[in-house]
Amino acid sequence: MIKKSLVHVVEQYMVNDVNNVSLGAATEISKQIVDEYPNSFKVKIGGQHLKGTAKSLAYKIYHRLHYNKKEKAERTLSLSYDVDDLDEPSAAPKAQDEYGCVAYL
Repeated sequence: MIKKSLVHVVEQYMVNDVNNVSLGAATEISKQIVDEYPNSFKVKIGGQHLKGTAKSLAYKIYHRLHYNKKEKAERTLSLSYDVDDLDEPSAAPKAQDEYGCVAYL
């Protein structure tokens, strides 16, 4: 839960303050976080510590950034047009009599 919150905070920081949503920026920020708090990001499997936790964190941040961008784009697109706008134009109206009935020949 804490890592999910961290990813969300870094995502907001990159979007609002840094204005850079690239993988390189996410990697740099991830390296700084992992270097500052190495014990929080140690992964131990079979008695050996694995490397690459900064890269893994960077990919999580990058995925979150672009997942949200795609989600926002879909919401924006869905609000930008109406379903009626997608319909083809209807045929020209037919001649009607005084009662509103279509006049057939």
